[in-house]
Amino acid sequence: MLANPGALKQHLNRGGRGTRIEIHPVNQAAVDEPRRRDNLRIQHRQVRYIWDDAVDALVASDLDTMEDLWDDVIAELDSDWGAYTYVSYIGIGA
Repeated sequence: MLANPGALKQHLNRGGRGTRIEIHPVNQAAVDEPRRRDNLRIQHRQVRYIWDDAVDALVASDLDTMEDLWDDVIAELDSDWGAYTYVSYIGIGA
């Protein structure tokens, strides 16, 4: 259980500036050679305006809302978005 969701929201929102995140692509080792994309890189995004909803979803274990929010974040990745669609881990180092 998250001890103080309000403090985490405040920290992640940073007065409207948001938080810069790293998005790592899916591991390509299990992808068949002709379909493997070895040129994928870690993406960086400044994320704003989702943190209140994200923390609330985290506290409620609401995976559907987390998925919707994640789709909003990766929508800007254009043709590479598919490599970042499936999430196996979310870490918050706040």
